[in-house]
Amino acid sequence: MWEFIRYHRSMHSATKHQRGFTLIEILIVASLLAILMILTFVTYDIQVKRGFDSQRKSDFAKLKIAFEDYYNDHKCYPPTVVMNACNSTALQPYMVKVPCDPESKQPYGYVLDSNCGYYGLFTTLDDTKDTDIAKADCSPTCGLPNATYNYAVTDGGTPLSTIVSNAGGTSGANQSSPGNYACDPLGSCNVYANPSQKGCPATFADYSTCQQACGNPANRCLQ
Repeated sequence: MWEFIRYHRSMHSATKHQRGFTLIEILIVASLLAILMILTFVTYDIQVKRGFDSQRKSDFAKLKIAFEDYYNDHKCYPPTVVMNACNSTALQPYMVKVPCDPESKQPYGYVLDSNCGYYGLFTTLDDTKDTDIAKADCSPTCGLPNATYNYAVTDGGTPLSTIVSNAGGTSGANQSSPGNYACDPLGSCNVYANPSQKGCPATFADYSTCQQACGNPANRCLQ
């Protein structure tokens, strides 16, 4: 009889102990799943934004071709009203539909010279560290009177600073003081507000010179 009672008590104690471990394991698994869900969401959000940026660049590359074809036929670039007609057929036969921003669904920024000499297309990339921003002379921004952007494509023959200045805005070229270009730790040229604070061994007056120098690790900033 006493053997039965001792056996029953030991089994009851083991069961309680086992249940306690099971609960802890469930909590650990639940915590891990929550962390994985957060990481998945963050990664997904980053990938979505990169997809938007890729689409914006693709749209501008296609618009540039369409604009040049339009110019060859009309000796002028398309009127600004065309770009306001988002998702319309206003650019046919040069383009099936006028693209709009994939995220905001709003028209891209567009500036046209009154004498048909140049144009500028503007948008905002989600990835503010994209090296194409500085290459486009939009670092940190290139602003028009009614909006501020950080990425632009032009006819190629007119400096962006001239285009936005004539439109009453400002570009990265206007805002960056000489000597503010420096190489980041990954070897890309960026604009630094205070290069010395970031441990930059060298600074440059323009993007092209800076980017060429960034191939040498000795020219790269600590931060």
